[in-house]
Amino acid sequence: MEFANKFLVIVLGSVLITGCSKSNPDVPSSMFFETSPILKISTNGEEENFLNTINTNNIQLFYKKDGVLTLLTYGGDYPQGFGVFQEPPLNEKLIKIGCYIGTNQNHEETYIKWNETDMDTLSYDIIRYSTGSIGINSLKFNSVPISINNEYGIYNITKN
Repeated sequence: MEFANKFLVIVLGSVLITGCSKSNPDVPSSMFFETSPILKISTNGEEENFLNTINTNNIQLFYKKDGVLTLLTYGGDYPQGFGVFQEPPLNEKLIKIGCYIGTNQNHEETYIKWNETDMDTLSYDIIRYSTGSIGINSLKFNSVPISINNEYGIYNITKN
């Protein structure tokens, strides 16, 4: 009987270890699960950090509801849907945008209003999994595809 108990523990342990270590083959490795990409936005040929040139307190996020731009608000740490921060390793101002994922659409857009005269669009595809997880991919900034090209998971964007 003692052998059967040990065997059962070994088999169950093996199943748990292999079951937890396998990645989901249905989830692309380029999927961004948090739905809040971090952007480093440069201007003037990447010479200047755009966030240093504006009052970040004036930033607002919008989404389209029935064709009308609607202010995007969230609860929690970032009620306005974004956070501006500066930390290592880059030590430059970055912005984390809470992308709108509200409807059952497969494609959405978040509009970033920097000030009264300047607005940009972040568009993306949304993938909803039966597990309840949500991922975004195929990000575009003003219709131009963007990708992570560094080890920190930050999207580098040049704003015209």
